[in-house]
Amino acid sequence: MPTIKTEDLTGAALDWAVAVAEGKDHSTDKDWGNALVNDLGRCSIAHRNWNGAKYFEPSKNWGHGGPIVERENIGLLPPTHRVHRNGGNSPGWGPSGIWSATTWHAGVNGKRSVAWHETDPLIAAMRCYVESKLGESIDVPQHVVDGAQRAAQAAQGGEHG
Repeated sequence: MPTIKTEDLTGAALDWAVAVAEGKDHSTDKDWGNALVNDLGRCSIAHRNWNGAKYFEPSKNWGHGGPIVERENIGLLPPTHRVHRNGGNSPGWGPSGIWSATTWHAGVNGKRSVAWHETDPLIAAMRCYVESKLGESIDVPQHVVDGAQRAAQAAQGGEHG
């Protein structure tokens, strides 16, 4: 099982990690089936009271991820949020240029979690959530990594492998 830094999780791999952090996985709750990534690179979960599996895409769908952001009180700051830089090419106050997400409570590592993404606030928030619940890096099953890679290739117009 590859170990992946939470800050590098995207797409179906991030959605899978959120499902695990939510306890929507057979290893933590026997009412749930395992969170899987299909050949289309989409994360799906199943519950014993459902008729079949359902897609679970909290890093893309505010209907899935929004309630987590609200429940966990994850703060989001836009790329226009001003930050202070002490050095580099442009020291002083200026826009951060990224979406950032922060928890206001201690996570599994005993401190607040902070995550970011260049263009998407929901990805930043879900990375923050996963880090707070599972840590700075997690073991991801190979089928999840493979499915996420197939989806990324398809999105870029590449061949399925």
